[in-house]
Amino acid sequence: PPANGGTVFETWGTGVRTHRSPSVGSPVVDTFPGPTQVSVQCQQHAETVTAEGYTNDIWSKLADGSWMTNIYIKGPAWLDGVPTCP
Repeated sequence: PPANGGTVFETWGTGVRTHRSPSVGSPVVDTFPGPTQVSVQCQQHAETVTAEGYTNDIWSKLADGSWMTNIYIKGPAWLDGVPTCP
């Protein structure tokens, strides 16, 4: 599992993008072809996203410093045990 002190979660979906900031309009950092393990450092409320029939405004900061919407992280909208970003 990824290190850097984060909590490991599994993503779902295909072509899921990570971004430089918690906004779908910010530059894309990476694209996951399918389910991927990610190390989540923290999470926060940011831009509201609607995808795959879900809508929420919670984004997670990953170990590489990129951001992804929590819609594509398996689990509740607000991830258990993950701190709020400073």
